[in-house]
Amino acid sequence: MLYARMQGKIYRVSDQPLKGIWDFGAHETSEEWDYWKESERKLAKDESFFIKASFEDLKDYNLVICDDTPHINTLSKGILKKIQKIKESKAVLFVRMEEEGKIKLYFQVIRQGSFIKKKFISFSNMAHIEDKPIILIEDRTDVYWSQETGKFYFKNIEDLERVLPHFFENKVQEAKQRLQAIKDDTSYQYLHLELDLKDIKSTIPKTKLARIERLLQEGRLEIFKKNGDLRKRNAYLKYAQKYRPQILKDSKLLICKVADLDSLYHIVCEAYYTTEIGGEQRVANVSEKNSVEN
Repeated sequence: MLYARMQGKIYRVSDQPLKGIWDFGAHETSEEWDYWKESERKLAKDESFFIKASFEDLKDYNLVICDDTPHINTLSKGILKKIQKIKESKAVLFVRMEEEGKIKLYFQVIRQGSFIKKKFISFSNMAHIEDKPIILIEDRTDVYWSQETGKFYFKNIEDLERVLPHFFENKVQEAKQRLQAIKDDTSYQYLHLELDLKDIKSTIPKTKLARIERLLQEGRLEIFKKNGDLRKRNAYLKYAQKYRPQILKDSKLLICKVADLDSLYHIVCEAYYTTEIGGEQRVANVSEKNSVEN
């Protein structure tokens, strides 16, 4: 069964077979990278990002996951015409499959170019001219979810955002709560968060959200607590003095705006470097280890 999610609602589209139209195996054979740790990685053709998601994160798709399809409305021409007029509809097509008791969902994002409205000749018993809105179905899987792994697989984070719009809104709120906890914790004597957390919007670029997640998930900021490793902390502060002195005051890192969180991320990841020949200061975009053997 082919389904569509449009304007926050699920619709049945068609029960016709999609063999030869849509290849569902694309993401299953690719190498995977954790998006929260590798968000800035440039993927090869056979690679994908993944993000773990709970059943609660998929609550919008519960009826389909539970195979309770009789309670799902059928997509009508009238609904499609309304969706077509909305510039940012965040609509997706998806298919549910089950193998050995494990459910898989395959998603294809409906982009503006996927909507077509043209007159055409239709052939049934007799040829006649039709004027209907059309959605293109392409041989493309943008997002894939596996119940067995509990993961979403994708190449572009914007596609996953269309599939799970509320997931990232919740992630932003969680990140703000954890940053607030650090802000209120007086033991962070060498890191002061003075930014207004209201400036972190739900529309924050997902690469920036991933940087915040990485800082918080791995506990990297605890080095700036009073009882943190003195040697390592001093090394970070010296590194900050060299590459980002504007956020260093009285031997403390001072984060006054959202953009400073990027600087903090680059400091703890040691992403700043100086080119050996030109002597230019730069930022490494991807944290790949260089092997002299290769």
